[in-house]
Amino acid sequence: MPTIALVSNKGGAGKTTLAMNLAAGLSRRAGTRLLDADPQGSASQWAMVADAVDAFGQVLSAHEELAGHIGEGRGHSRYQVIDCPPSIHAPQTRTALEAADLALIPVQPSPVDLWATAHIAQVVEEIQAANRALRAFLVVNQLEPRTTLSRLIGDALGELDLPALSIAVRRRAVYRNCVIEGRSVYDMGARGAAAVAEIEAIIEEVLPT
Repeated sequence: MPTIALVSNKGGAGKTTLAMNLAAGLSRRAGTRLLDADPQGSASQWAMVADAVDAFGQVLSAHEELAGHIGEGRGHSRYQVIDCPPSIHAPQTRTALEAADLALIPVQPSPVDLWATAHIAQVVEEIQAANRALRAFLVVNQLEPRTTLSRLIGDALGELDLPALSIAVRRRAVYRNCVIEGRSVYDMGARGAAAVAEIEAIIEEVLPT
């Protein structure tokens, strides 16, 4: 049962949006649990206003007793997605990484976001000494192809200690709108088609069949 932790070291990186839409995509394949380990509870609030009860699989508030929730999910769901707090030093983040098979780290094409990943790489490397199954990847998020920063992001990523996925998530209004409408991009019809393709590409790259 793959367990995927969504990790960031600052707010606004798009962690929860990516976690919810990944859960939505995975739930279309098999049973999926999304564990909301962020005390802010954004994922839980999003699920509460969702049009469909099972739009994201099963969404549980898990910022307390996270290890127990992770263990409980094993054997009951095919996939678990953990939305961690926006800090690599939060106890929930460490618990998630110690149990996860995969860590995805959304990073916007900005110097501040790129600098923040240095601390994440250090912690991931430390935890991998005990959790040898853990793989970690950066996910370029909110990319705007015509900006100078976005054109330079490839060179900047090459200097970091974590590999990046080949797919980048572009800045699209539909990602913001799906939160407001209580949906995933999969439920946004033609408006969400390009975003769905991005989420599907991520799933296929990190969880090859």
